Amino acid sequence: TGYAHIQLFGFATLAGNFAFEKKENSIANAAGDGFEDFDILTVGSSDAYLYAGLGGPYWVDSNDDGFVTADDTPATDGALGIAVGGVTAALAFLTSREAPSITYTALNARADSATFVGLEGLLTIDVRDLTVEINTASDRDDPEATPDVFDFNRIEGGGLAVLAGGDAIVLDYDLPLLRVTSTDTTIAVGQFIYLRGGFAIERSPSVVEVLEDETTRELDVLTLGATNAYAFAGLGGPYWTDSNGDGVLDGDDTPATDGAMGIALGGVTFGLALLKQTGVAAPATYVA
Repeated sequence: TGYAHIQLFGFATLAGNFAFEKKENSIANAAGDGFEDFDILTVGSSDAYLYAGLGGPYWVDSNDDGFVTADDTPATDGALGIAVGGVTAALAFLTSREAPSITYTALNARADSATFVGLEGLLTIDVRDLTVEINTASDRDDPEATPDVFDFNRIEGGGLAVLAGGDAIVLDYDLPLLRVTSTDTTIAVGQFIYLRGGFAIERSPSVVEVLEDETTRELDVLTLGATNAYAFAGLGGPYWTDSNGDGVLDGDDTPATDGAMGIALGGVTFGLALLKQTGVAAPATYVA
C-alpha cells in the first residue's frame, strides 16, 4: 500500500492511498485457441480523490506535505468537470509479454455524489450515484497508434477482480470506454430551467473557434446527454423530486407542486455541450 497521484489520458485524476498488487496470469488469447502471458498491476482504494473532465488534474498537493487531503486547495483554473472525494476505485494495467509495448488500462470508480466544477455563474450540476469507466490501450512505441482494447471476458470467471477497500470491483469491459455516468443528475439554469435524470458525460474531440479578427482559439469539449429525463421550466422549481427517496426519479415520485408555475415534461431527450478554452489563465467558456 502507499500514496499515489495518477493521471489518465488527460481526462481523469486519482489521488490517495492505494493497495497495489502485481501478478502474472496466463489468459486465453483473443482467438480463443491458446493462452497468452500477461503482467498485471492492480490499484485499489475505498477513499480516493477523483477528478474527471477538462483542465485537470484539479486535485493537487497545494501545501506540499506529500499528500492530497481536505487541507489542500484544488487547482481550479481551467478545470471543467466532476470532482469528488471518498471514491471507491479499481484500476488495472495489463501488458502482454508477446507485445510488451502495448499497455491496457481499465478503471472503474464510484461515488455516491459529486460536484461539477468550472461552471460557476452559468449553471449548477448536482451529480449523484456516479460511475467513471475507462477501458483503453496505448502503444508506447507509437503514440499515434490505436490498439484494440482488452476484453476482460477472456479472464477466467469473466473479469478481473480488484480489491478496493474491503470489497472487490470486477472489471469486465469488452469495448472502448472513456465516460462518466450518473443515474441521478440535476441541472439548473438560472433557477428557471431544471433537468433531472440519468446522464452520460463524455469527452469529445477539441474544436477550433474562428474569431471576428480571424484569429483562432482551441476549445476542449465535454458533452452531457440524457434520454427519458424530466424537465421543468418556470418559477418555483425544481418541481421534479425524488419524493420516495429511492435514488431514482420516475413515475412513482410525487412532484413538489407548491409554488411551482411553469411547464413540466417527462420523457425528455437532452444534449448539452460544454466548451472551454485551453492554455490560458482566463479561459472562455461556452454552454450550448
